Amino acid sequence: MPAPNDDSSHRETADTQSVTVLFVGGDGETLPLEDASDEHVDVHRESTVAGALRQVDETDCLLVSTQFPAEETDELLETVVARYPDLPIVYAPAATDGRHARHLEHQLRRAVEHRRAATWTEHALTALQTVTDAVAIVDRTGTFAFVNRAYAHQFGYRRAELHGSSWTRIYDEDEAERLSVTAIPAVEDGWRWSGQCTGRRRDGETVVVRTAIVGLDDGGLVVTADEHRHGSSEVAAPAADEHAEER
Repeated sequence: MPAPNDDSSHRETADTQSVTVLFVGGDGETLPLEDASDEHVDVHRESTVAGALRQVDETDCLLVSTQFPAEETDELLETVVARYPDLPIVYAPAATDGRHARHLEHQLRRAVEHRRAATWTEHALTALQTVTDAVAIVDRTGTFAFVNRAYAHQFGYRRAELHGSSWTRIYDEDEAERLSVTAIPAVEDGWRWSGQCTGRRRDGETVVVRTAIVGLDDGGLVVTADEHRHGSSEVAAPAADEHAEER
């Protein structure tokens, strides 16, 4: 079996994603990122509250000078927090050298990345909730972190009943053990596993599903389940029907 494909070189890294920063400070104040070196950080500046509020909806992060008048800072932040509660806000020191500028740049990028990740997660979960396919996310501890309605319904549960419980809950002990020694190790090695499994509904009835499992970077799993509608007496297919394929 060939080694799993590492496609990380083809993915855009967080460090190359453009970040737009709005710096709010006095007219003659030195821009605190002038000595920074990241060409992907685009800094705009404003010296008034009104000007800043006109631009804030097009920025990824708000950088406020500690030298900006306190009353105007309060006015600005009160408005920004009310309109854009998730917008990262960072305070800029009065003066920076090259080392401090790079540290500030790193701080800004981390704040923006955190916001983008949170937004992506929210959008992804919303999308998963609307699809008709049965999809679940299992965290690195082996518990359901997310199940959509289709997945829960397929096994006769409500979403809240599965959330936080072990992924083995929907399988008999023998089937859970089989997946633990066949599917999970393959996925941990970087492969996408798929195969036929026999699950157990909440009422005890068995259900045969075609399952696909893929690993996440944080050690979690994405699991899909497609029910085989041939009656509850159908058993799991032989191992030849299972395969792990390169991601």
